[in-house]
Amino acid sequence: MSAIELANYLKERLQELNITTTAAAEQSGISRQTWHKLLRAEIAEAKLSTLIQVAETLESHPLSMLRIYFQGKPSAE
Repeated sequence: MSAIELANYLKERLQELNITTTAAAEQSGISRQTWHKLLRAEIAEAKLSTLIQVAETLESHPLSMLRIYFQGKPSAE
């Protein structure tokens, strides 16, 4: 599991999409506290449903998020 790489990816996507943490929380239905924990890599185990909601909010495919979370950031294809 790579919570740090997931946190880095989330930060990059929020910046690319110009979305604040508050806006992401509102859009996803996930609390700001959970978003901040994800962004600080403070969640040892995230629920699958949470990762799917995060992926949708960040306009990413859920499988990409799962790969990063469980295997680390994939190499460029």
